[in-house]
This record gives sequence, structure tokens and C-alpha cells, in this order.
Amino acid sequence: MSVSLAPRRVQTLRKPLDRYRAVVGDEAVDELRDLARELRGARVLELSSTAQGGGVAELLSSLLPLQVDLGIEAQWQVVAGEPGFFEVTTAEQGARAEEAVQEASEPALTAG
Repeated sequence: MSVSLAPRRVQTLRKPLDRYRAVVGDEAVDELRDLARELRGARVLELSSTAQGGGVAELLSSLLPLQVDLGIEAQWQVVAGEPGFFEVTTAEQGARAEEAVQEASEPALTAG
């Protein structure tokens, strides 16, 4: 049995940024809208290997609707693959996370 490798578009719920005003305040929302003004119409493709059950999926399900509300033409697609594909992507993600932890624990160099 072969798996289709064609990406599949993920639909997300609408989450207007203004809903966050009560939590972060008017100033933060207004500043974000001002900063994003230059990005209006920009096209962004978020690409992942799953639409649920992982940290990336959790992040994108919240981020993508906010990008769209800010006028960014954002789209999220999921790619399929054989089991070996997911083994490689999982291993790479783990290696990057480990590298980030090591970098964060190294003392900062100062000029002196």
C-alpha cells in the first residue's frame, strides 16, 4: 500500500486577535496590528507532518488564525509519508531541541 505524498490543507477555527484584548490589553493588540501592517498580503505556508497530537500542531492551530486576522495570507498544510519519514523527522526535531538546550546552558561570552 502506498501513501499519497500530496500535502493536505488544514482548516482552523477563526480566532480574532481582538478576543485577546481582555487578557493582554488594548496597547499590546494595537501594537501587534501596527507591526503586522507591513506584512499584510504576505504569503506564509506552514508545513508540518501532523495536524494534531503534537506541539507543532498545537502551536499552529492558534498561530494561523491570528496570522490570517492580521492580514497575512497564511495556510497550513500537512504532508504524509511512510513510517520511516516520521522516524527521520522525529529524530531531527529531537536533535534540534537537544542542541538548543545545550546552547542555552553554555555561559555567554563577554568582551573584556
